[in-house]
Amino acid sequence: MREIRYRGIGIAERKWVFGSLWFDTRNEATLIWSEELEYWVRVDPSTVGQYTGLKDEHGKEIYEGDIVLHFSNKYAEDEYAFLVNTAGIDPKHLHYYVVSWNNTEGGFGYVLLKELHINNPDMCGFNPCLGFLVGNIHDNPELLKDE
Repeated sequence: MREIRYRGIGIAERKWVFGSLWFDTRNEATLIWSEELEYWVRVDPSTVGQYTGLKDEHGKEIYEGDIVLHFSNKYAEDEYAFLVNTAGIDPKHLHYYVVSWNNTEGGFGYVLLKELHINNPDMCGFNPCLGFLVGNIHDNPELLKDE
């Protein structure tokens, strides 16, 4: 059975909290039971993302809304270092993917930033072990800009 977890930015805490999600319809509040703080935290609903059950090559959990730099081989960091440091390519011009939920297909997928033509609803062919997290759409909006 896969682990069901969520994350969101606490409104009062102003930091990411991780745990179980609850919508309080009486108070119109979105809450996450913080595993770290051990109490319910009211979170900004626009920041809530579900854990995909996958981890990147460093073992970091991948959540909906994360931005992943993906490569075609197991030498992702070496390839990144070569492209940026040796070849002088601006990191903003590499292929970043946003992890998202696809309602039509009923599963997590990823969208290639800036081109928005790749949508793989079940993440087949996407091996997170061949890439690494570089941020998320909330903390790193500069990666979303088309330049």
